[in-house]
Amino acid sequence: MLDDAKHALEWPSPYNAPPKIVADGEKLQFMITEAIERKEHKPTIDEEANLKLDRWWSPPQWDYTSTGRLRLTLESCECLGISHSWADGKRRKLDTCLGKVLITCQKMAAAIKKEREDRVRHRRDLERQRARELEAREREEEYLRKSEVIKKTADSLELSQGIRRLVEVGQFSQTWIVLKMQTSGSALSCDNRMSSAEILAAGHRSRQFSRT
Repeated sequence: MLDDAKHALEWPSPYNAPPKIVADGEKLQFMITEAIERKEHKPTIDEEANLKLDRWWSPPQWDYTSTGRLRLTLESCECLGISHSWADGKRRKLDTCLGKVLITCQKMAAAIKKEREDRVRHRRDLERQRARELEAREREEEYLRKSEVIKKTADSLELSQGIRRLVEVGQFSQTWIVLKMQTSGSALSCDNRMSSAEILAAGHRSRQFSRT
């Protein structure tokens, strides 16, 4: 029946693992178990006597009883959330569900493929989102870096122009200006920095201007 429905059964030796049905290339774990009923346990006379002797001992909370009803379960070997089960009932026995089991195998195989595609798409979307976040962070860092460069350049230009004006009016000595420029040189750009020779020459011109 499996061959007619284009399904395959895998159950390699030593047969200590549940068999697998392969439907449309997807593996489904195949299990038959017995339904068990659970009832609250009522302590027996002996257990009540034991409770009085040993306060650290306690009887089981539940009683489990075999029902003789079988349950067939199919589970995806890849996607844990994809599963289906059938069980004996009062009006329907498990052996009458085999046709539905084969149809469900095909539906589960299609669901597994869709789940795999969704995972790939979700992973791709996450990678794109991370790439966009990284690009935005790099743009922000580049903006801050350029802003800092512009600020330093503006400060250097303002300082350079201020010193030139002071030299022209002769308010500071040549030695003070040279020292000031040397201590501020690290903050000045190559285009805006005045050399010591330029400062001395400016100072010389200011003295000549004052004599006249």
